[in-house]
Amino acid sequence: MFSDFTKFAAASYALAAECDCEAGCPRCLHSTACPQHNKALHKDVGLFLLDSISP
Repeated sequence: MFSDFTKFAAASYALAAECDCEAGCPRCLHSTACPQHNKALHKDVGLFLLDSISP
């Protein structure tokens, strides 16, 4: 499973990058199970991190 991590990161990056929202939305970034209601999520930081670990 860990061997597929970079593939998952690349797919996640593509999904978030193609989304036209500004800060993240339920389609590309939010988790419905988040106990903090996704308040600490930042789409630009997520894209940066995903780009850094994607192949």
